[in-house]
Order: sequence, then C-alpha cells, then structure tokens
Amino acid sequence: MDKPKVFLAHVKEDGQWVCRFYDLLQSMGASPWMAPTDIPPGAVWRDAIRRAIHSADFVVACLSSKSILKRGYVQREFRIALDISQELPTGRPFVIPLRLDPCDVPDLQIGALNFRDLQWEDVYAEGSLQRLANALGLLTVPAARLMLRIKGDFCSISGALTAGPGVPKSVPPDTARYLLFDLGGGTTDVSAGLTLSAGHVSEGTQLSSSLYQYLDEYQASVLATGVDRLEHFVNEVDGSEMIVVPEGEFVTGDPEMPALFENQLASGDFRKATTGRFAISRCQITNERYAAYLKAANQATPITVDESYLDHPVTNVSWLDAVAYCRWAEGRLPTEVEWEKAARGLDGRPYPWGIQKPHERYCNFGNPHGGTTPVLRHPLGKSPFLCYDMAGNVWEWCFTEVTAAERSSITNLNAEFSGEGPLHVVRGGCYAHEAAACRCGGRFFGSRDMRSPLWGFRLARDVG
Repeated sequence: MDKPKVFLAHVKEDGQWVCRFYDLLQSMGASPWMAPTDIPPGAVWRDAIRRAIHSADFVVACLSSKSILKRGYVQREFRIALDISQELPTGRPFVIPLRLDPCDVPDLQIGALNFRDLQWEDVYAEGSLQRLANALGLLTVPAARLMLRIKGDFCSISGALTAGPGVPKSVPPDTARYLLFDLGGGTTDVSAGLTLSAGHVSEGTQLSSSLYQYLDEYQASVLATGVDRLEHFVNEVDGSEMIVVPEGEFVTGDPEMPALFENQLASGDFRKATTGRFAISRCQITNERYAAYLKAANQATPITVDESYLDHPVTNVSWLDAVAYCRWAEGRLPTEVEWEKAARGLDGRPYPWGIQKPHERYCNFGNPHGGTTPVLRHPLGKSPFLCYDMAGNVWEWCFTEVTAAERSSITNLNAEFSGEGPLHVVRGGCYAHEAAACRCGGRFFGSRDMRSPLWGFRLARDVG
C-alpha cells in the first residue's frame, strides 16, 4: 500500500513534541507533513498548508492547552479539515483529534459536524499507539507491526516517544571507552587537539563535534542491544575478538523475505525469541586464523588456504570443518538464533546496519569484486553488536540442524541436498548473491560435509 499522508495540525509552541511525533509516524511507515518543515522556501504559507490538507489522507489535530486557546492559522487548519471531512464517505475517518495534555476538545462547528462529535485519542492513554496505527491504516505495514511487537499492545503514544537524553557535552568513562574501543583503541578530537585513549579516560571527558557522530551511534546501540556498554574480550586460543551478547528477548522472523534458492527455509512472521548470554566473534574466521589452526592442530585437510588473502574469510569449509576449528578454539558454532540476534540486535531490523537497502558501502554482495573482501572492509555495515560482515561476503554455518518437520516440507531439492545426512543452517548472504539474500531473517541450509567457495563461519562461545 502507499504510505498514508498525515497532516499534523499544531501550534509552534508544541513544535518540539510534534517533531518527535513526526519521526515516529515516519518510522511506522506513514508520510507525515508539518509546517514549517515541509513548506519549501518561497512558498506562500496559507496556500502550501491548504494544498497539504486537501492532499492528505488524514489530519491529526494536535490539541493542547496552548492550541485550543490560540487564535490564528491552527484554527483555520481545524476548520479546513472539518469542512473536507464532510465531503468524504460516511464512516471514513479523516480528522483525528489527538490530546497532548488534559485539555478540552474545542467546541468548533463546521456545517453539521462539530469537533466534539469526533472520537479523540489521548497520547498518554494505554494502548493509544495501536489505536492510532489502526486509525491510520498502518496495522498491515511491517514497520508499524514490528514497532507494536517491540513496544507491546498496551504502549501509549507518549511511551513510544520516550527516548534517552540528547547528545551530551561530556560522557562518563564507560561510554568513552566504548566509543574508543570501536574506533580501534583511540582517536583524535580534532577541535580540541588531543588524543583520547581507552586507558586514559577520566570522568566527564569532553568530546567535541568531531565525535558526536560516534555518540549518536552509541545511543542507537543502547536501544538496539539493551546494554549501555558492550563487553568484549580476545579469545586466547585463536586471537578472535569476541563480543558478549546479553541474554534476553529479541525480534526474529521476516515476513518480507522473498523465496530465492532451493535450499531455503521459511523465515516466518515477526515474533519474539530468547537466547542466553553468549559471545561471538566480531569477524568471520579468516584465512590467517584458519592457517594457524591447521598448523597448531596438525590437521590433514583438503582445504587450501590462500596466503595472498590472509585477511579475507576462509571458504570451502564444511560444517564439520567449522565445528573442528571451533572445538580447537575452545568455542563452538553459534546457533541460528544466536547468529540472528548478533546480526540484527533487539529491534528486528531487516539488515545489520538498519533499514537502508544493501549498498557497496555496507557489504559485499552482487559480485562487484569477483570474490571475498577483507573482513574489516565494511565498517558502515556493522551490526548493533559491532559484528562485521553479517550480511554478504560469505554465508556462515550455524550449529543448528534443520528439523525433521522442516525437512519434510522441503520439495524439489537437487542431489546435493537430498541425501539422508543432517542438514545445517547457513545465514547472512554472500559476495555472489543478490541484495535480498543479505536480509538478517533469511534462512538457508547445506549438508554438513558440503564445501563451497561461498561459505565460511564465525566463532561463538558460552560465557558465564
């Protein structure tokens, strides 16, 4: 469906709240319009507003103790909207009064219709977010459905808008260490002319505008991971940098995942899943780490490690090969539920980096390089847990075995998948396949002894 156009009638005194509400509607799949944000330079205000109301699917009248008493254009907006609503089919909602505080709905009469004849909504009322989404026709929109699943059926509009503090001028030590860890242990604050290092961060460390982008990323990460500080450590055996993913629920599933390949499993609708606490490597296991394993474990294997690409992910490893490496590294393969949580965080985003469609800035897909790329090549494509390449580069083996019920539902498999041996899940897309394969919710599989130049893996570990 087309995005519903929602005109927001308000007074400038309520502008800060309405701006946040505007962003909420956008994130739920609507197309909001408000003045002065959407009035182009040089346009006549009254003409632009009148056109916007006439072209809107809905008008949300933001009522407050300020707006109902103020004379001026907001009252004209209410009158225009009421006038238009009388021309629409009976029962078709158009004007939605939304109370921002405990004010009275104005006694405003246009023709046979009075403002007080309309059912109003209260932003603080339990369940008001779902009722508004229903009134705007958003309940079938995946973005709105996902938000309602995350927030809960009883969430108020005000509750959905609740956010943390704005960008601070100083940050506590743990926050600064997080930022610096993700920047590789230290960075230079250009305007202040000094270098911050993870080992020398004091209370109230001052950060200038050159680091605000990382604060924004930090605050977004808190929402997507549920923690204000990510734990990390280095695996002593193979040297992999490991991120600790906390226990708890997250949103899984992907109703928009298209059918792509024969070896594909159903992704299902959005739903909640739970994991325990675990650690996962930030990067796919590289040729360099796999070569060190072969040497240390004195393994005889048909796998050839290309030493010209030591920082690329190892490929042509079977599920059995990957399990053997993980056992040597005193870890294991992640389950597919763990993999998905590390890839998309708690909020059910379609891609590790968010909602933007795949681009070469984010990941390696569509075969632009004729093969794999270095595992640290795409920092903009990191997941909320700061893991690289969870979309594209190479498919990743998971420990999870395809269930008997799922296997019985699979038809028309070619010979390499139709044997009697166990099938195991692979996730994440690869360099040779299309953008849709990069969606976090995509589920695919292979037999445990298969080797492919498109498949690799990463390490996971149990943590206390």
